[in-house]
Amino acid sequence: MPLRADVEVGHTLLAPLQAYFTHRETRQYTAFTDCSLLPLEISMEKRGVFVLAEGDLLQRRSVLDNQKPDWMFCSSLQMEARSVGHTLLTVSVNVHQQYLETSAIFAAYEPLKAVNPVEMALVTWKAAKEIVFEGGPWPWVLEPSRFFSELTVEHKDKIEVIQIRLPTQRKVNQYVYRAVCLELGEQIPISSRRSTVLELAVFDGQQRKFDNFSSLVLQWKSSNRSLAHFSDGRAMRMVLKDDGRGQTRLHGHQLLEVHQIKGTVRVEVSFVKYRTGGGPQAASGLFTSVEFLLVEDVMVLPDNVTVYNHPAVKELFSLVEGSGYFLVNSSKEGIVNVRYLEADGAIEVTPLQPGFLSLGIHDSCLASLAPVAAHVRVSDMHEVEVDLSEKAEIGRSIMATVRVLGFQRLPLQSKYFKYMKLQLQAASPIVTLVQVEEVGEYSQLHTLHAVAVGQTTLVATAWDKMGRKITSAPRKIEVMSEGGPQPQSIVHFSVTNRSVAEVSCLGHITAKAVGTATIQATIQVVSEDTGRVTVFSQDQVELEVIPLKAVRIHVPSTRLITGTEMPVFVVGLNNMLTPFSFGNANPELSFQWSVSKRDVLELLPRHRKVSIQLLAQNNVAMVVYTRAAGRTSIRVKVQCLNASAGQFEGNVTELSDEIQVLVFEKLFVFSPSFSTEQILMSTNSQLRLYTNREGAAFVSFQILQCYPNSSVLEEHDQGLLRAGPVTGIAALEVTSLELFGVNQTIVTSIQVAPISYIRINVSPQIYTTGGVSLAAFPLGMSLLITVEFYNSIGEKFHAQHAQLHLSVN
Repeated sequence: MPLRADVEVGHTLLAPLQAYFTHRETRQYTAFTDCSLLPLEISMEKRGVFVLAEGDLLQRRSVLDNQKPDWMFCSSLQMEARSVGHTLLTVSVNVHQQYLETSAIFAAYEPLKAVNPVEMALVTWKAAKEIVFEGGPWPWVLEPSRFFSELTVEHKDKIEVIQIRLPTQRKVNQYVYRAVCLELGEQIPISSRRSTVLELAVFDGQQRKFDNFSSLVLQWKSSNRSLAHFSDGRAMRMVLKDDGRGQTRLHGHQLLEVHQIKGTVRVEVSFVKYRTGGGPQAASGLFTSVEFLLVEDVMVLPDNVTVYNHPAVKELFSLVEGSGYFLVNSSKEGIVNVRYLEADGAIEVTPLQPGFLSLGIHDSCLASLAPVAAHVRVSDMHEVEVDLSEKAEIGRSIMATVRVLGFQRLPLQSKYFKYMKLQLQAASPIVTLVQVEEVGEYSQLHTLHAVAVGQTTLVATAWDKMGRKITSAPRKIEVMSEGGPQPQSIVHFSVTNRSVAEVSCLGHITAKAVGTATIQATIQVVSEDTGRVTVFSQDQVELEVIPLKAVRIHVPSTRLITGTEMPVFVVGLNNMLTPFSFGNANPELSFQWSVSKRDVLELLPRHRKVSIQLLAQNNVAMVVYTRAAGRTSIRVKVQCLNASAGQFEGNVTELSDEIQVLVFEKLFVFSPSFSTEQILMSTNSQLRLYTNREGAAFVSFQILQCYPNSSVLEEHDQGLLRAGPVTGIAALEVTSLELFGVNQTIVTSIQVAPISYIRINVSPQIYTTGGVSLAAFPLGMSLLITVEFYNSIGEKFHAQHAQLHLSVN
């Protein structure tokens, strides 16, 4: 139910929305008084004509913040017109398995203004002038036949105006009139803001100026006292002035007081009588008059701007209001070229070199206290900046903003981006980027759509006028699964059955009894402007509390090389029963580990490297260290310390499991003795190689094409290896050209393989008196956690590309 469907570009438009309830029996409609919390979906047929006044259309948070009820409607949207045109706005809502939508057409137009002449036209008697207006509303797309235009003339007896039929080649929103001068007249511009002192001189019949006419009684009159008036029409101050040739004459001064309203006023001065009786007979009807045009003081737009230093840039400063007759001065020379475009009422500035200056605009016709100033800073490109949310939910879109900063980190306007070849790129295809047609005043906008879960970085690049490439700092973004955490949000947890489990405000679940319950989580976003709480996303999971039926030993691999390490831990019968499910049970469980052949492998405590020896009931995980070739078994026994707690099914007190592990020797050539090393990389990873001859010799790297699957390396750039998504082996040749004429060559293999398991290391090491291990970490201690990656036989990766998730119970 739009109140007004068109608006000037740059202004906002209220799009009201009314929702109704339908009575099932009577089928009558009842209007809602407030429907501002409806989760509206907004779409526009043409992008770029309108945007939401308070944010982006793609973010539901912005839509909800924009909705406001009123006594005439239950919700509304504030839209800002960005460009000329019209668009079909569709608002839809999907609630309670019902889909509702409504549409309306909205239009934006340029403001109506005079383009020729801009302020004033001067013609001789009976001469004509074509007056051109441009802008204003266009014919309405639904009812173009009802469109009309109207022109009003202030003095119809002095000017005859005829509308000219528009030629087909002219603009659609351009209106041309022919004005013919019927009577002589002239308008003198004066300020409508400040009162003006009018000066009077009196002449005789031979056009000789009187030296003194103080004996005359003169009457001052204003044709429109609402625009300007005289406090005393007969009180005039006589002022002595030099005529420039040494002779002084008296002039009459009268103050014309204005009311800060623009318009046209005629001032008349007439002879009434002599101040002393008995004087000569004066001719009747002696008077003079002049017409004044009351105008606003001149303004320059913009008055403070940073101009990009590029020879193709031409910055225009518009001179608004004023008399139309100006003098333009520059405070410094050599920084910009200044050209005054009198016909357009504008100043054109072309940058020459970086610097700061001021443009002074003086109105030649108006009495002004000081010239109007416009401050101009010419700046090179110094920095490119990318701004976006660090997290995105898969399947959703967010907005990425790119800005270019100049001197003192002042942003450069987006209209200069076309001279910079500004680009935004993502490091991986887990996100897609589409540049939005509409841009911010100082920013380039891109729609980022999250395609796959993972992490990547965004980098923006630009080139200055010298061809120098400037790159932004990489911005990380994490794509999370649906319902994942959101920045600046509150996650609220709840449980449907508190007799089965409880959940804390941090999402920590405590199982209380066997049964099922539903854990619900909602992401609530608080608007910074209104403080309104909005549910951004919500999800729920089914929780089942069960007794432990059996345990299994989880091992990433059962075939390992000697001299490697591998983590092992206890799980339930399926993958859902992880150590998080029972590792911190209350009452506690006891875990006892054993190995059949200690000379083949050894079970070590999880945190032995930092001198922490956990109690037996806490050893849900251990570390396997392979010593020699052979076959051995690993066994774990889990005991319930309180059988009445019902933690094990069947009220048993012990569960156990056993697995077989094969340890074999790693292949190496021992005769003759030499060192061989294979580089191990994961898929889609990269590795920078360094040698001990860097800087002392010319070192080059080459991928040998002797292997059928040498394409596992996508590219290499003098020491930087990049592995692709294909696994396999390639050969790398490293050559060192020594300055003294000797060449050294090393050929090594590069294997690209998938990651089989990871191992966590904790540091720093804790030192105690007597070397006694502690049973727990000291409270307040800071831990450094490092992660190592291994393949299927326990070889450690030199380079990897994997997404890590760290969670605690």
